[in-house]
Parts: sequence; C-alpha cells; structure tokens
Amino acid sequence: MIGEINTFQSRAALAEKLADEIMDWCVAPGQLELSGGSTPHELLSVLGSLDLPSNLMILPVDDRCVSHDSIYSNYGMFRSALTGRNLLPLFDEQLGVQGSTENLNSGLAEGRRFTILGLGPDGHTASLFPNSPDLAKGLDPCSPAFIASHPTMEPLVPRITMTASHILAADRLVLHFHGTSKWELFEQAQVSDPLLHPISHFLRHPAKEVDVFYAP
Repeated sequence: MIGEINTFQSRAALAEKLADEIMDWCVAPGQLELSGGSTPHELLSVLGSLDLPSNLMILPVDDRCVSHDSIYSNYGMFRSALTGRNLLPLFDEQLGVQGSTENLNSGLAEGRRFTILGLGPDGHTASLFPNSPDLAKGLDPCSPAFIASHPTMEPLVPRITMTASHILAADRLVLHFHGTSKWELFEQAQVSDPLLHPISHFLRHPAKEVDVFYAP
C-alpha cells in the first residue's frame, strides 16, 4: 500500500532529502538496495559525497548480466559514483547467470534493509516486466529472493532481479521516480493489474507500505 507521498520542486531537493533519510536509517549494520536507470543519478551524487558507514552494504535491486564496465551495468554505475564503499554485485561473469543467482540465494546476509524501487515507462520495477515469461515467478511469494529475468524492453539481455517477496521483506521500502509522465503512470498503476503494471503489486499490497519520493 502507499505510505507517505513526498513531492519536491526539484530532483536535487529530492535527492538531498532521500539521502538524509538513508543516513538517519543506517546507524546500524544493514543493506541499502538501489535501483538503476537514469533516476538515481542525483541521489548517487549526494551519497557519494557523504561519509557512509563502513558496515553498510550497497547492492542493486536488479542488474543486467553484462560486464561491470558496461554502460548497462547498474553495479558499474554504483561503483563509479560510490568509490570505496562496500558494494556487492549481483552478476559474476565467471559464475554466469544461473551460478550468480544460486550464489546470491545461498549467501543472503541477515540485517536491516532499505530498498529503493524505480518505475519504468512500461510500469515495470526491478526487473519485473509486463509480458515477461518470468513475471509470474517474480511475483510468486514462494520464489527465492533472486531469479533470472528476461526483459521486454531494450536492452534485451538477461538480468538478475530481486523477487517481490524479497522486496516486500525490506524494513523500509521506497519508490523513487521523476517526471510528469511517470506520475500519470503511478496514478494508473494504483488501480491496475500487476500483470499489466508490475509496480501495482507493491502499491496495492495490503501488508507493506511503500513511501513515495517524486519530483517533476
């Protein structure tokens, strides 16, 4: 369900406030789980200037199974912005897609989790895509924490994603997005079917609050 809706006049103001909330939250060991794409650039810039605790693990909510040096790698983007921080990649080129997924599921760390979702133009979040053959598994509450996923929008490369059940187990769950067209999509998704707009699975879930951070 939707929790607190925070709207800002600028993306910079949003990034500053969300970074403040992350800093207030991460006073004890835990994980910060970030979404990729273009939305988090301002947030990453702010976080990169802060003295993040050394016991904070940072990892992607999902990632493309490509080299960490690729422009399509979320981990690579985080690594560039958050130099010297405690970062965990989802994809290991030596293990491959299946091996990386199995490794993540067998080595899950316990601790508090602050998870930030994004919103794609087709209503996807993480790598839970409408019309994907992997969507049902991604939304299944009995699925493991991470699965391989195949997107339905470019670039069409395999991905690894957190599943809905793992995302919903986060201690703090945030939806972060920009732009008036995404706001219209956000409103539509509140009454939509998760198979059409996977983000609606989280916006309409009766047992979990999702706080919204939005700027035009």
